Amino acid sequence: MWQCRRGDEECARLIRNGHADLVSNKTGLKIDSYFSAPKLRALLRDNPDLLSRIQTGEALFGTIDTYLLYRLTNCQIFATDSTNASRTLLYNINTLTWDQELCDLFEIPLHALAEVRDSASRFGFCNHPSLPAKLPIAGVMGDSQAALFGHRCFKPGQTKVTIGSGSSILLNAGSRVPTSGIRTVGWTDNGASRCGKQATSVPRPREMCSAISRGN
Repeated sequence: MWQCRRGDEECARLIRNGHADLVSNKTGLKIDSYFSAPKLRALLRDNPDLLSRIQTGEALFGTIDTYLLYRLTNCQIFATDSTNASRTLLYNINTLTWDQELCDLFEIPLHALAEVRDSASRFGFCNHPSLPAKLPIAGVMGDSQAALFGHRCFKPGQTKVTIGSGSSILLNAGSRVPTSGIRTVGWTDNGASRCGKQATSVPRPREMCSAISRGN
């Protein structure tokens, strides 16, 4: 759960050792246990057998969309999209790839991470005996980025606000990654991304963050 703070100790250690700028420059995010990598690091620290299972391929790591996709495709597709990957602290939003240096920093094996695809990819088919036919899964997006797209914020400068258990302001920053604030991938299509800048409250206000969108 995003409110879990089990990774706070790991985050404090990395910040204390001077890694904040490196992580920010590559991911657009700040080091915080709000994101996935510190939680996974804490799980691996507290469960030594989990690391050996990951190293042998018996266990895998993914965000909730990865889990749902894996189950809906009858364990055939192990993938995610760039919007969800960009919220893990392991994904480089400049290269649109998992980053080995970040994985080494959090001591997470890169091979255990899901394949990253465009948000608008044909991911596979929902394959279950209870269904009369295979249903195509033709898109995956993170919730806040999906709201940006769903509110038709297709042009740079357009912004959406959503309010729930936390609140989020996400601004379409165009195809170029902003150089300041909190940045994230808004969506990707045909290998290109749309970026975004975002302000979040969890529930207290945080910094402005931007979303990148590449593609049409």
